[in-house]
Amino acid sequence: MKIIAFNRMLLLLLVVIALAACTSTPTASPTATPVSESAATATSAVSPTATEEPTAVPPTDAPTAAPSATPVPPSGNVFTFNGVEVTLPDAIASGASGSIVPASQEEGAPEFAINPEYTEIKLTDYPVENTYFDGMIRVYPVADYTEISDTVEQRAQALQALLAEKPAASDEEIPALPLYGAAQVLRTQVQYLDFANGSGVRFVTLYAQGVGPVTNQEIFYTYQGLTSDGAYWVSAILPVHATFLPADAESADNPPADGVVFPEGATDAEQYNAYYQAITDKLNAATADQFTPDLTELDAMMQSLRVTAP
Repeated sequence: MKIIAFNRMLLLLLVVIALAACTSTPTASPTATPVSESAATATSAVSPTATEEPTAVPPTDAPTAAPSATPVPPSGNVFTFNGVEVTLPDAIASGASGSIVPASQEEGAPEFAINPEYTEIKLTDYPVENTYFDGMIRVYPVADYTEISDTVEQRAQALQALLAEKPAASDEEIPALPLYGAAQVLRTQVQYLDFANGSGVRFVTLYAQGVGPVTNQEIFYTYQGLTSDGAYWVSAILPVHATFLPADAESADNPPADGVVFPEGATDAEQYNAYYQAITDKLNAATADQFTPDLTELDAMMQSLRVTAP
């Protein structure tokens, strides 16, 4: 797709100004690179981290959230590693690998590049692919993370408040880990879900550093939750595909018949805003089975989770 550089620069400047006026929390980036190998693993696993700061984010309307759902025990294989137990539905994974990712606290490193030791579970034979992520669940020790990161401390407090209040809609970024250097562009399909010994919120989202098409190579389902004692933060990053989204950026000009065409080369920020709003509306209106994997299967897996001290 051809890009009109001058118009794009003007557009990004306008959106950055809008972002500065309405966003106060740090955000995340989809640009992923592996972290160092784990100190102890069931099988090897890597985790994506971001390397750039955000430049723009398209605005979207507040999401509409459904009330908390009652956990429904899924059928599938139970995987246990380092105090984390989860049932893997057959439609989601044939198995999993667990690893203990070592702490990374290099002096002078950006905040999104530091972390305490944490547990990571990567799903085997996950049904869809994403440019940046594999299907994975991470469990972070809250006290260890907040000790080294002011941003994580702020997000932990914000997530606690969100889960206590369970607002039907919010125009604020939903607190999430890991930290990235880009913006949370979309917050759709928001629903509160309890797991075996905690609670959280799931939503379908996209992170970006600039204006671009929403495709199946970037969107993902995420679950962000806390154990009941506040000791552990659960973060699931699970790619999904929607039937009406283009496969990738190259096909954004020719989406499926019920899709939305990306306004490439537009000179008016309102055209891009209208595009993102249309995408947000379609994602919110979509049924669970219009996604692959089916969102109900992902929900069941996350609701089966139990986290105890290793």
